Amino acid sequence: MNLDRRRGPYPSRRSALGTFARWGAAVLGLGVGGVALVEGLARRGESPKEVNSPTLTPDITSVGGGVIPTPVTVSGGLITDAVRRAGVDGDALPAPGGFGVWQEATNLITNGGFETNLAGWSSKAAGFERDSTTAKFGRSSAKITNTTDNFGATRIAAPVANATKYTFSIWVNRTETAADVEIVIRNPADSAYYGRADVPKVAGWQRVAVSYTSAADEVPLFGIQKKGDAAPSIYHVDAVQLEANQIPTPYIETNGAPAARKQATLQLPSSGVLNETLGWFATRMRMGWASTLAPLGQNYHWFMDWSDEPIDDSIHLTYFHPQQVWHMDRKVAKANDQWLDVADTFAVGDHKTLVFAWTATRLKLSVDGRVFATAPNTYLPDISAPLFDLGYLSSSLAANFWADSSFEWVACGIGELSDTDAANLAALPSLLSSPLAMVRDRVSPTGRPTFAGNCVRAIFEKAPAP
Repeated sequence: MNLDRRRGPYPSRRSALGTFARWGAAVLGLGVGGVALVEGLARRGESPKEVNSPTLTPDITSVGGGVIPTPVTVSGGLITDAVRRAGVDGDALPAPGGFGVWQEATNLITNGGFETNLAGWSSKAAGFERDSTTAKFGRSSAKITNTTDNFGATRIAAPVANATKYTFSIWVNRTETAADVEIVIRNPADSAYYGRADVPKVAGWQRVAVSYTSAADEVPLFGIQKKGDAAPSIYHVDAVQLEANQIPTPYIETNGAPAARKQATLQLPSSGVLNETLGWFATRMRMGWASTLAPLGQNYHWFMDWSDEPIDDSIHLTYFHPQQVWHMDRKVAKANDQWLDVADTFAVGDHKTLVFAWTATRLKLSVDGRVFATAPNTYLPDISAPLFDLGYLSSSLAANFWADSSFEWVACGIGELSDTDAANLAALPSLLSSPLAMVRDRVSPTGRPTFAGNCVRAIFEKAPAP
């Protein structure tokens, strides 16, 4: 679904600032020329599957200085903290976890969560039962018990289309770490492997995935089994998913039929906080894929775009897979551009801080607090779009450009950043891991550092529990 970038209403920007919200209250506020993305959907009761409201003005606990709420324009299957707290499906991250912007997907496994029964599944295990004492999502999982001489082949069938890349994934909870266990993709006759992956010998819940490219329109078998060792095993499985994607995306609950998640869209106002000649954008993200893999089958993943339809004049930040570089560009009329590339690699789950800035003559990009890399750019676009995109490209020319990652915080503004500013932004904590007391100690005794130049002022406040 593409959003009309010229749709309102949007508030006047006497000063451009906003907040990050934890449990619906402010954790980080940015002001003096900056605007921050707000994770404040938790109190709005949106569906775990989809956020339908075109514009949300998040709940805000004042952090001082006359905070103006920043409307966040969303649609589709955005993964929010409300989704995470519901626990039905999603990315399995703890809340707060930011906004997860993912591509559309369909789970072809008809009974992935075992919430009602074991329908569709067959098993040769010594024990195969629905268990409501433990689950990764929802309230139930399947418990599989294998004896020393029992492989415990457990399967479910699902249709696939010819010449298509599929990824099969299962959440597995091991209570022992001796047995060799694997997830498998088998041909319809259950006589040959299409794919297999070992379950690590680690206790607790873990997601295991395997991908393959189909060679026919058929109905293969997907499942889990103990390999040919003598060790007995007992484990639980939950959140089983088969999707036509390059990587496993957040789990989509199924209970009797396939289910889909719509592509997510996320936008923020640009008016008063972005400038074509002198400006900056910064974000902390949790990566949902490794830099060695192009999960969408495309060369680019789009992380920020401010442009007019159809991407004639634009400023944007992407990741370019063939060269494994962050790619920043400012262009006029598509063809007139000068770009900046910065080499960088990452693994699934890595946190990345990106700060990119532009002046009338240069582009600047800092990765994880390092000094700015720079490149010349004298193309000055004239962009009228009142919204900019996060994690996807809303242009009619877009196809499969989703970030497939979570935005933990976002900030942008008008002014020029120094290397010190970039390092200070990178030192800000992720909402997932750092206690707020550490934030106060790390930043300053008052918790209110002032960045040099016309930039931002960060204010930290401990947020109440819900």
